[in-house]
Amino acid sequence: MASAGRKNVVALPYFAYVDVAMYDAINSIDDRFRPFAVSVSAPRGASKDAAAASAAHDVLAHYFPTQAATFDAALATSLAGIADSQSKTDGINVGKAVAGQWLALRAGDGLEAALVYTPGHGPGIWEPVPTYPAPPPNTPPAPVGVWLTQFKPFAMRSADQFLADVHRRWR
Repeated sequence: MASAGRKNVVALPYFAYVDVAMYDAINSIDDRFRPFAVSVSAPRGASKDAAAASAAHDVLAHYFPTQAATFDAALATSLAGIADSQSKTDGINVGKAVAGQWLALRAGDGLEAALVYTPGHGPGIWEPVPTYPAPPPNTPPAPVGVWLTQFKPFAMRSADQFLADVHRRWR
């Protein structure tokens, strides 16, 4: 993926999406830990490697369809190292099911939402900060990842969940 041309801060949620899908796919099989977001019923003996590879593939192919051929080739290589068996087939199906549920859960979560940035001044408004000791012009041209202000958090109910505590402590 190599962040698919996105700035690193903007690419981070995609890495997390893949990690969560792989984790929940494997955990659906071995059921050792609490799932992060998704749990599916997995047949006994399903291949964890096939599940992880399939989950990762499906998430990446969903968000980066122009790179589908690359992901398909990587999945084929990963699955070629697993002996053909019911375990492999079951693992693939678990990975696909987890990825499908995870993608449905994150649909409409604000990922790369189209937001218009209006320059301004004051609290809560992004302002360029000089990057020292860079030569002029030494400020970024525009904020990166403005959509993150509307992005549904992974592990919190909302982005302002703890805001009341922060305000209370700084009064």
